[in-house]
Amino acid sequence: MKNRITIRDVARAADISVTTVSLILNGKGRRFSKETRDKVLSAQQMLGYIPNYYAQSLVGKPSTTIGVIVPDIGNPFFSTFVKGIEDITFQHDIVPLIFDVGEDNHRADYYLQMLTHRTADGVILASHSITQTIVDQILTKNGIPYVATDQTYLGNDSDEVLVDDEMGGHLAIDYLVRSGHRRIAMVLPSLMTKNLIKRFTGYRKGLADHGIAFDDQLVFRPEFSRHGGYIAAEQIVKSDATAIFSVNDDVAIGL
Repeated sequence: MKNRITIRDVARAADISVTTVSLILNGKGRRFSKETRDKVLSAQQMLGYIPNYYAQSLVGKPSTTIGVIVPDIGNPFFSTFVKGIEDITFQHDIVPLIFDVGEDNHRADYYLQMLTHRTADGVILASHSITQTIVDQILTKNGIPYVATDQTYLGNDSDEVLVDDEMGGHLAIDYLVRSGHRRIAMVLPSLMTKNLIKRFTGYRKGLADHGIAFDDQLVFRPEFSRHGGYIAAEQIVKSDATAIFSVNDDVAIGL
């Protein structure tokens, strides 16, 4: 296994001091001649040297990382969500650190602690596993800015990017009723996050606004996954439902 190329190797190849090489590679080499800067950059390219991120941060180069906490990277919604973040951070020379925490509060707590230790510039929170208490104890205490989105509801004091989930549920039912359906099934998990509760509220209000009585027999609660959607479909086709409102992409794919 090859030894890692170090800044000393670059200095040796360029026949220039380590201090000078460090200043040039950290963007502080304007005082040096173009010839000296070119020698350093040529040696870096020839050796394939990649500056150590943490060493750079010690000499004053600002951090350029943000943490992204999601509940399930395998979910099509969150994979698209993360891709959008990567597209924007790439444009601004920021490195996103993606963490899949599932339903595990302890894992979410651990990753936030690690982001704090690595002096992340900010965090995007998209998991209901993260509570206001965790945020206050870790992020707020250490002065790390954050934005909550999708499944994360932290209260009025937090910066949040959310959609009107209740209106979304209402619009879905309005569309289905106007398409001729009155027996509309809904697929929900047993344990619902706040955004799903709001969609369920929109579902019920949508039915009521069209004069359709809510029927608990049309609410199906399988495992919240593609497999769960598949199992739910077997049950729904045996009912008198003519349309289905799913509140999750994975479940919808299973259906």
